[in-house]
Amino acid sequence: MLPLPAGAMPLPPQSGATPESQASPSTVTPSGTEPAPAGNVPTFETLARAAAPMADLGTLLAPFAGKCDGEARDLDRIRCRATRAYLRKVIPRRSFWAVVDDPATIAVSPFDAGIRGYHLSVAGCLACTRPVTVGRTNEKRLITLKAPEKEGESLRAAVEIGRNSVAFSSLPEAKTWLDESRPDLRTQFVFQPADTEWSFGPSRGYALKLLGMRVFNRCTGEILVSRPPSTGIADMPGMEEGCKRRKSASDADLNKAPPPGMSDQLTKNEISLAMSIIRPQVFACFKQFKVPGLAQFDFVVAGNGTVISLRLSGAFFGTPTGSCLIEAGQNARFPRFARARQTFVYPFFLRE
Repeated sequence: MLPLPAGAMPLPPQSGATPESQASPSTVTPSGTEPAPAGNVPTFETLARAAAPMADLGTLLAPFAGKCDGEARDLDRIRCRATRAYLRKVIPRRSFWAVVDDPATIAVSPFDAGIRGYHLSVAGCLACTRPVTVGRTNEKRLITLKAPEKEGESLRAAVEIGRNSVAFSSLPEAKTWLDESRPDLRTQFVFQPADTEWSFGPSRGYALKLLGMRVFNRCTGEILVSRPPSTGIADMPGMEEGCKRRKSASDADLNKAPPPGMSDQLTKNEISLAMSIIRPQVFACFKQFKVPGLAQFDFVVAGNGTVISLRLSGAFFGTPTGSCLIEAGQNARFPRFARARQTFVYPFFLRE
């Protein structure tokens, strides 16, 4: 999540999801959990700091591919099997991260006039278009972050892991974003190795365990999608290589004194504008499951405008409608403000 892109505007109200005024603050916890201390809220940065960078997927997966029968001597075969058994036990306990630019990872829809922007789809593709050589056996395998689910679709569609949307105030601004920012989007995954093998049509591959993902602009560090939420900007060595535009912010900037005119905290109007962006997605949840009622979102938002945590309280907690609503709420974006964080409640009435 990040502050609204340049030119981004709230969508017009639609029937079916009617927001009410901001209510008083309440305790907010990670989505889908019972109340927990605010300091224990998981973030993408927490996952990434605990993980090691991984550039060679083939070597990482080598213990899960091939056999030791090719070794000429019995002693070498014994050593090979012992080493493989040890690595197959130890490696899945560790986590790794990688930034990928596989063309299948990010898909942007044609311009949608209904939302005045684009739909963004993220696939769990570490290597969906360029096979990876795994181990010494020279096996060529595709690497994903979920096993393909629906035969007959494209591999990319079968391993999709998330969707989001980006809205703008005008078609020219939307086209400018598509031309200038879309090529700079990259995906960072945090994952654990696994030996889940899959076949999909003529393709064969391995599915690793997804822990977290985020889509960011490599030239500005701005984050478009993050699961779990990010609390800062993306800032990794070398990510700006070849960029013509300077970064718009940095982690150090976020700790500086706020510029003159910045609000101490989010105003009711700023919250309402951000909520109007996700209103179509909230209404889509109602249209899908047809369950009316009050959906109350409990937000914790960082001073840089990113959602630290989100919980859905009330009757929809733990229901299919609630899961859909959480996905919609996590797409909320807010402007920056001076305080470190802000807690607030925002209700939607779901009805015809």
